This record gives sequence, C-alpha cells and structure tokens, in this order.
Amino acid sequence: MSGFRDSLLLKVSDLAEQLEERLFQLYSLHNEQIQQRLHELAEVMERVQQAEDELQHVCHTVEAAYKDLCLQPEAGSRRFLPRASRRQSPPRAHTGPCPGAWAAPGSLNYRRRAWR
Repeated sequence: MSGFRDSLLLKVSDLAEQLEERLFQLYSLHNEQIQQRLHELAEVMERVQQAEDELQHVCHTVEAAYKDLCLQPEAGSRRFLPRASRRQSPPRAHTGPCPGAWAAPGSLNYRRRAWR
C-alpha cells in the first residue's frame, strides 16, 4: 500500500507541476496580449487628446468670430438700400443672437458703434 501511495503522490506532484507550467505559459501569453492592448489604448487615448485639443481650438476660434460678429454694426446691411428707405426706417431694437450688442451710452459696444 505504501508503494501505491508513493506512486500516487508522485503522479499528483507531476500533474501539479505540469499544471503550474501550463498556467505560467497562459499567464505569459495573456500578459503579452494585455500589454499590447494597453499600448494600443495609450496610443488611441493620445489621439483622442489631440482631437480634443483641436476641437477646443476650433471652439475658441468660432467663439471669437461670433463675438466679433456681435460687435459689428447692423447699419452695414442697410448701405445697399436706397437713401429714402434708409431715412424712413425707424431705429429698431436689437433682436439678434448677441446679447448686449445694443448697449447703453458709455459702454464699449456703444463707443464702437458711434465711432463707425
């Protein structure tokens, strides 16, 4: 019985060692795949960051253009009308998308409009 037990113990030890080797091989394989995917993810995240930076720059540019357009006088659109039409049209309140474009005397917008 002792021989059978020793033989069984030897077989179990051998199988445990084979299982351990196989687990290390699988771990190594999966570790390489995970490292590769993490590297790819880092590259994608870098490209996303660059796209975000470009989009932020575009947003600032559009915002600056929008603000510049809001500061432009609306009188420029009337210059193609005949003089009689220009005189007859009463001043109208500002209803455009730029809040504060028609400002009170003394404000920056009022001075810009009065200068032009």
